[in-house]
Parts: sequence; C-alpha cells; structure tokens
Amino acid sequence: MKGLKGKTFIITGATKGIGKVIALEFLRVGASVVISGRDLEKLESVRREFELMEFSPLSIPADLSKPEECKRLVQLTVAHFGKIDGLVNNAGIPARGRFEVIDSSIVSMVLSGNLLTAVNCTREAFPELIKTRGNVIFISSIAAIHGFPNAAPYSAAKMGLEKFAESLRIEMHEHNIHVGVIRPGLVNPPSDKRVLQADGSFQPVTRKGHQSQESVAKAVLRMIKRRRSRITMTPAGKLFSILNWLAPWFVRFVLIKTQYSGKYEIQKKL
Repeated sequence: MKGLKGKTFIITGATKGIGKVIALEFLRVGASVVISGRDLEKLESVRREFELMEFSPLSIPADLSKPEECKRLVQLTVAHFGKIDGLVNNAGIPARGRFEVIDSSIVSMVLSGNLLTAVNCTREAFPELIKTRGNVIFISSIAAIHGFPNAAPYSAAKMGLEKFAESLRIEMHEHNIHVGVIRPGLVNPPSDKRVLQADGSFQPVTRKGHQSQESVAKAVLRMIKRRRSRITMTPAGKLFSILNWLAPWFVRFVLIKTQYSGKYEIQKKL
C-alpha cells in the first residue's frame, strides 16, 4: 500500500490470530514490522514462518502487562529500525463467564490483558510517535458497543479501551497523531484459539465467525491510510451499533432473552 513502505509498526499479540495476520499484511505492503507476544516459542515460530516468505520481521517477546517490558519493546524497536511510525494494540484475552461466579483474579487478568497492556504500550511509544506523527490503533470489539452477557469484564475492558482512545485523540491532536479504533465482529478463530473461562481454565473456540482475520487486517491498513477514527465491521456490527443508539432498551431486551440460548455460554463454578 502506497505510503506505508518503509514505515515501522509494532504489532502486539502477533503470535496467532488477528495479530499474526495484521503483521503479515503490513509486511506485504513493505512496512518494517515488529511482532511481539508473551510466548517466545510461538513468537519464534511465527518469525521463521515469515522468513520462509522472504520477510524479515523483528521479534521481541514481552509481557505487556508490565510497563518495564513495554519500555524495553519500544527501546529495542528504535535501536533496530531507528523510529516507530505506528503501534497496533491487538494483544488481548478473550473471556467468558457469568460475573457472579468469576474469581476476582480472573477479572483482574481480563482487565489487565485487554486494557492495561494497550495503555502501557501506548504510553511508552508516544514520545517516538510524536516524532513521526504516527498512528495508534486499538483492536476493540462489538462488545464495546453494549456490554454482553457472560462477558462483563471483557466488555468493560473494551469499552474502557475506546474511551481511552477518545481521550488520546483529543490530547494528541496538537501532535497530529492518528488514533483509530477497529471493532471486529465475530472473527473466524485460529485452530489453536482458547478462551478464558470463569474457573480460570482455557477452552477451545469451536464456533465459526462472520468475518475473516484477513478482513480485519485490511481494515487496519485502510484506517491508517485514511486516518479514520473508528471502523465498526460487518453488517451485523453496524446494525447493532445503530440499534444501540436508537433503541438501547431493545438491545438490552434482546440480550436478556438470548443470554440463556446457545449463543452465550453460561459458566458454572466447579
């Protein structure tokens, strides 16, 4: 894509799923890419996979819930590429379970994994992004439009992420930093995707989504090119957003009626 060749982007949560596909799309358009994730073995596997495609990403393992590791991620990126033109905050923890049975430690894990990781990385990257008038992209969810049943901590984290982005958009206006939010719908999961349950276990995701991971990656590229502030994906997601604005009572009614169907999993404490 014209304009992104030679730019440097950090992609968090790049060991699988959307993050991995976003990284690949950036590499294909000629950007310099840093892939990051907590699992060193998976991260190196992705790096080798990309190298077989004749790409050369920089891989930096990091636990982004720790500010010092976010600082290290930024420092190593600048040391290697000399600059940072964009940060894609994709790292997150999908979670399900009724709030009444979720342990407080799980709530903290979900809030930290979906919100604080992005806050930490963004804070450390801002001095470099100011220099390049760069981009900060947040991968949100339709769960940020209206809280979903059996996903209270996850919905809260994604809503917080969007309000954080709104504040940054105003604060960073004078620096001409682009702040964007992508709201994917239900995405086709990778074969190894796991979802955190109320009891702390991780279970495989078997339900298919309504959109591909590639469609999300391409939306990120479009957002950066056009410097758009928000993209809500899929017709269902757009309709959900409109209905929540026009008739939030109706959305709430539908969610109440559907929470005990097969659409939303009900978790019981073991």
